[in-house]
Amino acid sequence: MNIPLRHHYLPEFYLSRWCAEDGKLCQLTKLDDGRVIPNRRSPKQTGFADRLYEIEGLPPEQAQRVESGFMRTLDTRASEALHALESDDPRMTRDSKLRSSWSRFILSLMLRDPHSIRALKAGVATQWKSAMLDLEPRYLAARRPTDPETLAEFLVQDRRSTDSRAMELAPRLIDHSGIGEVLNNMRWLVKRITSEKGEFITSDRPVFSTWTITEPDAFIFLPIAPKTVFVAVNDIETQRKIEARDPAELVTSLNMMVTGRAVKFAYARDDTLLPFVQQHMGTRQRPTFVEQLAQRYQRASDSQPTAAAR
Repeated sequence: MNIPLRHHYLPEFYLSRWCAEDGKLCQLTKLDDGRVIPNRRSPKQTGFADRLYEIEGLPPEQAQRVESGFMRTLDTRASEALHALESDDPRMTRDSKLRSSWSRFILSLMLRDPHSIRALKAGVATQWKSAMLDLEPRYLAARRPTDPETLAEFLVQDRRSTDSRAMELAPRLIDHSGIGEVLNNMRWLVKRITSEKGEFITSDRPVFSTWTITEPDAFIFLPIAPKTVFVAVNDIETQRKIEARDPAELVTSLNMMVTGRAVKFAYARDDTLLPFVQQHMGTRQRPTFVEQLAQRYQRASDSQPTAAAR
């Protein structure tokens, strides 16, 4: 059995849309010294990290199940949904499963990259530590003479690490029914530009959106090809404003955001935009979706009295 250890946070089907005739795209990498260098890569050679979604402590055939099962199925269905989107297939409006496949893909791109996975693991570890402080007095009160002296020692019997717990949580976040329903109910459109108006860039954090997606003027942008961008909005007025924007200005503005939010990689068809990427790479960082969730949880947790205080 071939166990996948190379876990793509940018699926091959997605990156392949920027490939030139040589079957490769231009990977623009930000080095530690701030320089950005171009390299040509096939989609298989980039947009991945080894063992990114591994669940430690499980047998080898199960440890990679988030990648081999969940992510692989998600990406396969998203590829089918993207084809339907671009071909104006009417199923995208009436087939809830097909529509949900695309919504899940968008949400996955907001939390499956290495930076977000690290944030998820850190958040789970913080939550777990807080829970231990809260539960320790209860454990000591209920402890039997044959039980370990501390809750931490008792939990050693459960060999799952907080990192593993985080990876078990990731699919549930991507499948979050509330957020998925909001995405499904938004107005979707595919905006295409002509050849003389420039080309869209993508990156290791390709989704650009408003802070929240429930407000009437909320929007989501995702470049899906050099000449094509997916857009989701909540009301017709916002849609009309986007459709009325000058195409060249839209390309420049979105490229600035997608490149500005990138952590390490941006992608284009060639290196024509290298000076632009060098100027804007990583200059518009903001908390990831996972970090926002962690911050909200921490604020809620801080407002609750601990067991000791009670």
